[in-house]
Amino acid sequence: MPDTGGNAGFQVRPEELEAAGRTAAETAALIPQETKALLDSSDQAEAKLHGFRTASALNDCTDSWRTLLNDLHTEMGRQGQHLAESGRGYRSTNSQVATHFAGGGSPGGPGPTPAQQANFVQHFG
Repeated sequence: MPDTGGNAGFQVRPEELEAAGRTAAETAALIPQETKALLDSSDQAEAKLHGFRTASALNDCTDSWRTLLNDLHTEMGRQGQHLAESGRGYRSTNSQVATHFAGGGSPGGPGPTPAQQANFVQHFG
């Protein structure tokens, strides 16, 4: 989302990424059952159209939809997982940075100075 604090760039809210990822994954999980309902309806219609070219065309169309919906299910589930993982990654990084700037341990020394901490808080919250 655009940063409204006057800074150029974007602001990431980990909880929003995680929520979007969960929503995408939950939606993806619904697709197979909806696909089955579509296929069942199509099969019923095809059964009533024996001897017509329409039944064959309907079958071909249904097969194409099945392929597309299966691909959508897989990709939406995968992207949902990636969004949620990104949110967790941002949350973890934010936590590590906050710990570092609070003087909670630094591989290179005792932590930031009070001026560095104030600068960080001013710019990053």
